[in-house]
Amino acid sequence: MLPTRVEIVPTDGIVDAVGKAVPTDTTISIPCLPHHGIVPTLRAAVQLSELGYTVVPHLAAKCVESEQQLQGILRNRENAGITEVFAIGGDATQSTGPYATGGELLRDIVDITSGRVRVGVAGYPRDTRTSPVSNSWRRWWRSRNWPAG
Repeated sequence: MLPTRVEIVPTDGIVDAVGKAVPTDTTISIPCLPHHGIVPTLRAAVQLSELGYTVVPHLAAKCVESEQQLQGILRNRENAGITEVFAIGGDATQSTGPYATGGELLRDIVDITSGRVRVGVAGYPRDTRTSPVSNSWRRWWRSRNWPAG
């Protein structure tokens, strides 16, 4: 069977709907939308993981209120057996906490988990509208102080 990944919006009733309609060998991506915030994303991720799905919750930097909240998110993720997250800046116009970019969030995810989580990142830095993607991506990547290993 073809491995599939679907993205759902973490709304009321979505966990039941997925449980009834989607095979458990399907990977489920769950975005963090500005008008929903991060709590519904993580609630759906944990509940779907408990049903046997592989889930990838999106952690939008601008929706994380504090490093303490991020620590709790990552602890709950680990307790639920969720092995992968997607770290992005997010679509909110303003940050609700200390993180404005996916890079800032990624740095703390690495520090908090000691690298024990798989992290996806977006490949479109903020300035892609004013410079070629390949050049802006290269500049962004080099500007990061990535931990070794």
